[in-house]
Amino acid sequence: MVAVLAATATVWSAAATQPANATAPPIVKEPLNYVALGSSFAAGPLISPVVDANCTRSGNNYPHLVAEQLGYRLTDRSCSGATTASILHKPHQPNYGLGAPQPPQIEAVTANTDLVTVTIGGNDVGHMSRLVADSCATLFERARGGSSSAVFDGLCSTVGTAPSTEPAPDAYAKVEAALEAIVAEVRSRSPEAKVVFVDYLRIVPQDGTVCDAVPLTPERAKKTVRIHDAVADATARAAKDTGAQLVRASQLGVGHSACSDDPWLAGFEVVQPGSGGAIFYHPNAKGMAAVADQIVKQIS
Repeated sequence: MVAVLAATATVWSAAATQPANATAPPIVKEPLNYVALGSSFAAGPLISPVVDANCTRSGNNYPHLVAEQLGYRLTDRSCSGATTASILHKPHQPNYGLGAPQPPQIEAVTANTDLVTVTIGGNDVGHMSRLVADSCATLFERARGGSSSAVFDGLCSTVGTAPSTEPAPDAYAKVEAALEAIVAEVRSRSPEAKVVFVDYLRIVPQDGTVCDAVPLTPERAKKTVRIHDAVADATARAAKDTGAQLVRASQLGVGHSACSDDPWLAGFEVVQPGSGGAIFYHPNAKGMAAVADQIVKQIS
């Protein structure tokens, strides 16, 4: 009994010597690791500042903005012109073959990766190249009526004047399968990583309305909407089948097409490098910020 009382007295004595406001030392947590995969709608070509001229990747694209808001450590492998193959297995050579080849983007995903965002699939079906071809064909038809433009004399001089055809019927199924393969490969490398698909902002109004910023005929505008929607649908199916999260930039951007009064994308215009503006038919700084905010909102 005496021994117990002595021990208790010792504990009380030790407690009495501790400062009343003593606190445990703070726990320092390492930032989470975030890998961004994708094409130009993730890279943000020409938006200032350009941090990778080879991929025309911006330091104000949505991956950088998400990482800044959440305090994550970012590895950004998004690159203009990339396809699903560029992520999975095929080296990608951007800048029309003039830049240094980029290794498959998936190699950036490691066992300690916590978050992966993916914006890809449009280039698999030639969404942008078809839109540019249709725009140039429309401008050519107008030029024959005596209405030329700087963009026609500049951008379209290397594109040609033939309108595009629609992708093959099975093209979107191939995109869907490739997106599912990307999720499987991410999880094989980092089983606990959160995978988030981010689809494409809408360039043309959902109803196919045409405007000066998007020089298309009504028929070509509707074709562009069909291609965009089919890629978005393939992305949604892949997200559902794999359990990946989905950020629907396609729906978020309704009302903010290149034809709107508050566009989140640039119209078909010549942009000088270094001006800070987005390249034609791609998200501008406002569009990137809106997509980043939605990603943070959904994953937080």
